[in-house]
Amino acid sequence: MPVVSRQDIPDEVRARYEGRYKTQLKEALLSPGLTAGQREHLREQIRNLGKPKTYRADSPPKAGAIALPQVPTAGTVRQMRKAELLALANQLGVPDGGTKKELLDRILAVIPS
Repeated sequence: MPVVSRQDIPDEVRARYEGRYKTQLKEALLSPGLTAGQREHLREQIRNLGKPKTYRADSPPKAGAIALPQVPTAGTVRQMRKAELLALANQLGVPDGGTKKELLDRILAVIPS
């Protein structure tokens, strides 16, 4: 999927649309039914308008974000003992019955290679 960066958009075009969006946010801020949290959120959006987004490893996840389980590589999984494979299968939600080879095959089927 192609991604459009803010540097790909000409400054005059970006400024025109940012101005329109800022006007919409200011009008929304005048709405009498907003809670204090909603007002602060709108003010934060107005303050950050036009600024590039920064992503840091230590920043908290956004609301509604899901945490993906940390899974080992396929090579590491092949070297695991059966007890470790059982624990990994439970973590991944894979059925944990059968022989070590069957368990290994099921785990390797769900781990990205």
